[in-house]
Amino acid sequence: MTAQLRTGSVDWDTALAAYNAVRPEHCRRVLTTARARGELWHLTGPQRQWRNDILRSRDTYDYRYIDWLYGPTALTPDQEPPLYPTSQQRALVGV
Repeated sequence: MTAQLRTGSVDWDTALAAYNAVRPEHCRRVLTTARARGELWHLTGPQRQWRNDILRSRDTYDYRYIDWLYGPTALTPDQEPPLYPTSQQRALVGV
């Protein structure tokens, strides 16, 4: 894509159509994740203690549940990464 930008040969109609094909699902996932995270941060009582225990037990650099958010944006629906790690991926890291 960078080379296409330099030469001015980008097919913008195709690029925008590809982006629009994945945008609704990507936005849905962002909003769903934000709502869940918001609920998680505003727990009280025993649920808050449970949350704190879970988060303390995880590696500080464990981003597997939000990697999809900060990685490259899919250009087609079939390129959209899984929202949550698969059981096989969790087994690899011992979860």
